[in-house]
Amino acid sequence: MKLAPQQQRARTMAVLVEQLLGLARRQPVLIVLEDAHWIDPTTLELAGLVVDRIAGARVQLLLTSRTEGQPALPGHPRVTRLTLSRVGRASTEAMATPLAGDGTLDADMLARIVARADGVPLFVEELTKAVLEAGEAGQGATVPASLHDTLMARLDRVPGVKRVAQVAACIGREFGYGLLARSRR
Repeated sequence: MKLAPQQQRARTMAVLVEQLLGLARRQPVLIVLEDAHWIDPTTLELAGLVVDRIAGARVQLLLTSRTEGQPALPGHPRVTRLTLSRVGRASTEAMATPLAGDGTLDADMLARIVARADGVPLFVEELTKAVLEAGEAGQGATVPASLHDTLMARLDRVPGVKRVAQVAACIGREFGYGLLARSRR
């Protein structure tokens, strides 16, 4: 039986949801969709179908996204949004200290990690590792190559964003839109 493309798509989506529910009948299922601010329309539609069908099933769907790019899932009584802010100094230190293991992080190293990580947990971990690997008190600590490559790939995905980021990096942490707009000339 030959199906039209839309029918085939709808059927595929239904089969995926049914497969998920079948798995959930055997054991609890956790689905994690990270960086949902970049989610494609088909995956977003599938997530919406899952949300509509998981009532009573042992399924938890966790989507992470930036505040400015939250996916538009329909209002649903089983959807809970949590907004997480950047972590503070005490939390940053609490994350960095155990990574040292042997306590090689002195107060100066911790201060540099706190300042450079800017409350972003991924940066805390990566910068701590970089400082420890360098074996110095954070002098010249840079963003690790693996993290740098990931960030650059993300910047490259959106036309014009890389240039804006480069200009913003030269201007400093805080700047007005007017200054940034003048830099485009």
